[in-house]
Amino acid sequence: MINYFKYLFIIFVILIYSIDSFAFKEDHLINLMNKNECINCDLSGANLSNLKFENTNLSGSNLKNAILEYSSLFNVNLSNVNLSNSNMENINIIGSTFKKSNLEGAVLVDSHISSTDLSNSNLVNVVMVDSSLISVSLSNVDLSNANLVFVSFESIKLNGVNFENANLSDTKFNKTVLYKVNLKYSSLKNSQFKYSTVINSDLSNSDLSSATFSRTSIRESNLSKCILFNTDFKNANIINVIFDTKE
Repeated sequence: MINYFKYLFIIFVILIYSIDSFAFKEDHLINLMNKNECINCDLSGANLSNLKFENTNLSGSNLKNAILEYSSLFNVNLSNVNLSNSNMENINIIGSTFKKSNLEGAVLVDSHISSTDLSNSNLVNVVMVDSSLISVSLSNVDLSNANLVFVSFESIKLNGVNFENANLSDTKFNKTVLYKVNLKYSSLKNSQFKYSTVINSDLSNSDLSSATFSRTSIRESNLSKCILFNTDFKNANIINVIFDTKE
């Protein structure tokens, strides 16, 4: 049964957008709240902040420029969804899927994401400062030019992820596997790779100043032309790695 207060909130949102020629279709929003499902819906620009979505199917929908700050997503299907330029600050995402979705330019500051599938998604230019990702699938995700300062990647397998030109300063990759990851021209200042594994990855031309690779295994990777000022490789296992520091 739909929550009474949630229903009132939806009516309020519709009234607000009706004043300003709303971008989304109000019947789609009502359908979402009544049936907990809205496949291929147009919710672009909708204000969905401070809501809880559980066991919801939004696959194929358009949520471009939508506002989802302070919302919670539990077991939500957001595969093939357009979330570009959306505001998802302080969002809590658990057990959901974003497979093949577009989150380009989205803002996820102070967010928590766990046990969620983001594989094959577009996160170019995303802002995810001070967020945590635990047991998240990021296979073949494009995070180029992203702002990922103070992000924590914990117990994650990063397969084929593109971090080129991303800001990863003060980011934690502890107990993480990086396989065929592109970190070229990225900023990794003060980042941590403790007890991690880096294989067949390209970190060339990146800034590794004060980064820590303590007890990390680095194999068959490229660290040429990196800035290695005060970088810590204590007890690291380094095999067939290219080192050619910047002049």
